[in-house]
Amino acid sequence: KMRLTAAFGLCLLLVVLALAGASQVTKINSIEEFESSVLQSDPVSLLILSINTNDEKKSKGVDAEACSRVEGLAGDVAKALEQHGIKVFMGDFDQLGTIPSEFNVRKRNLPASLVFHTRARTADSIKFEDASDAERKILELLNNNNNPKNDAGHFSKVMLAVGGS
Repeated sequence: KMRLTAAFGLCLLLVVLALAGASQVTKINSIEEFESSVLQSDPVSLLILSINTNDEKKSKGVDAEACSRVEGLAGDVAKALEQHGIKVFMGDFDQLGTIPSEFNVRKRNLPASLVFHTRARTADSIKFEDASDAERKILELLNNNNNPKNDAGHFSKVMLAVGGS
């Protein structure tokens, strides 16, 4: 019994240490959370849209294997992006109401990854193979769009100018 308790304690400690070192991927469960956490916040955000259901009717046409692969990469992607101040969010297609269609995401396109790097209601879609590929593509996008960096060297969203001179 003592060995079992010690083994359980060691496993628990390893889980806590792994979670402490893991980068945070925030789950978005509603339109309101999306609005406040992604659109209205200053940091650049990556939203990974997937589907989480075993219902064959709801998941018809969805590449479940690709969704699982991207969901599995989310923590590594968050770790790669955190040094640049970029926040990573996961959202379930069915829980976010009209948000996916507003950004031209259809179920047949899942998984989808959207980069929100302006204060406007726009996003750029990216596809990536792994965390370093995601980091490279997002940094290229931000540098090409002249996203500013704050005092900590983290990227901020761009305020788009209205009109012209």
